[in-house]
Amino acid sequence: MNTLKKILFICAFGILSNNMLKAEKSGAFIGGGMSMNYIKYNNWMCSNNVCAERIRKEKGKGFSFVIGGKTFEPYASSGARYYIDIHYGFFDFHKQNGKVVDSSLMTININADYLYNFYDDDNRIFGIFLGIGGGLAAWDPLYYNLNPDIADTTFKPYMALNSGVRYQFGKQLGIELYSKLPLLKATLPVIDSDSKSTGLRARLQHRYNIGTQLILSF
Repeated sequence: MNTLKKILFICAFGILSNNMLKAEKSGAFIGGGMSMNYIKYNNWMCSNNVCAERIRKEKGKGFSFVIGGKTFEPYASSGARYYIDIHYGFFDFHKQNGKVVDSSLMTININADYLYNFYDDDNRIFGIFLGIGGGLAAWDPLYYNLNPDIADTTFKPYMALNSGVRYQFGKQLGIELYSKLPLLKATLPVIDSDSKSTGLRARLQHRYNIGTQLILSF
């Protein structure tokens, strides 16, 4: 029995040591991908100085671009990464006349994620990540400006929790499935067709962002 225990211990130690020696390396990365997004906003319908509010929820597609760096201690299964991500989401918007037009939401964030790898060898890495990002969100003027001749963009604070799984195959190429849970709502004054304040408020919320992206590590 003692001999069997020693053999099992040596095998377990060998597997662990082999995994440790092949820990993920620090470096830079870039990437991009596609996403599914969900927003919530209040739509004001005005006629003869009387306005009625309607809450709308829309799903839309988007794409993203990321660039940053990651750091791992020697032989460690956990690390961290720091990166900038730019995301564009596209949605339907319902105008006062009932017409549906395209609208957009752009976010620019600086992020920090904790990384943990469950499996790591020369050609494959499988792990998870959890982090937070903060930056700015640019909502399409359609959401708060009733003057079609003015297309000014207002930036509002933006913050979201990041989570997901990551799988790297080969030395450089990987794929991630991620989710972002936005934490902040945006409130903007509604401008009428004469560029005057209506006293109404546009309340805008990015509810979630789920997507996949390819990552190229260096």
